[in-house]
Amino acid sequence: MLIILSPSKTLDFSKPNALPAIGDPEFIKESIKLTRQLNKFKPAELEKLMHISPKLAYENANRFSDWHYPYKEGIAKPAFAAFKGEVYEGLKGWELEPEAMEYANSHVRILSGLYGVLKPGSRMLPYRLEMGTALSGKNFDNLYEFWGSKITNHIKEAIKQSGSKTLVNLASVEYAKAVDFKALKTRIITPMFKEFRNGEYKFITFSAKRARGLMTRFAIDRRIKSVEDLKLFDRENYQYMEQLSDENNWLFVK
Repeated sequence: MLIILSPSKTLDFSKPNALPAIGDPEFIKESIKLTRQLNKFKPAELEKLMHISPKLAYENANRFSDWHYPYKEGIAKPAFAAFKGEVYEGLKGWELEPEAMEYANSHVRILSGLYGVLKPGSRMLPYRLEMGTALSGKNFDNLYEFWGSKITNHIKEAIKQSGSKTLVNLASVEYAKAVDFKALKTRIITPMFKEFRNGEYKFITFSAKRARGLMTRFAIDRRIKSVEDLKLFDRENYQYMEQLSDENNWLFVK
């Protein structure tokens, strides 16, 4: 079983890292190409490209200016220690012990606009580059074209190495589009999370993002091998609703 997640816009590089790193991302050469291109953008151009505030544009212009590989000593952090958005607040990957991180590195992948794919222990620098950003360059009109089949091929191989033939899609629509699911030729489970409000089950964005992290942590804590065991997910009062699910789309409610 392999789980895929989206990255987070929110990062934390202020605290010392306590997680073991396993090396640099597989597609670091591609990351270098992208950062070299993005380093040519002025803050005002990044603001327009990324639809962000002037403050964030200035911050990210500095990030791309400071982005160097090989990384400077002590600056890079493992992905699970760096991301801090709703998904990762539910996951709390920065708390994992080495044995749990070993499982996570075999069973979890984070999709990334800049890095393509990250393992939980892959070393990364602070950045902002959403997969849906309309960045274009030589031979590509957007990041989906830039990454082409690289991400899909990596995920396909990672599924094999995980010891299972199942992919659990906990990524957002924006990032899941970077994977050619048909080319994987495997079973794909897509968990969904809703809350009972005003007499009906409703999708609440914040809660659903957090639930993706909670489910990932549940799988890591239990060292889950069979995807069917994910139906036992019960963190923060979620429960699997068989009558509202189908073979590959599983609904969890609270």
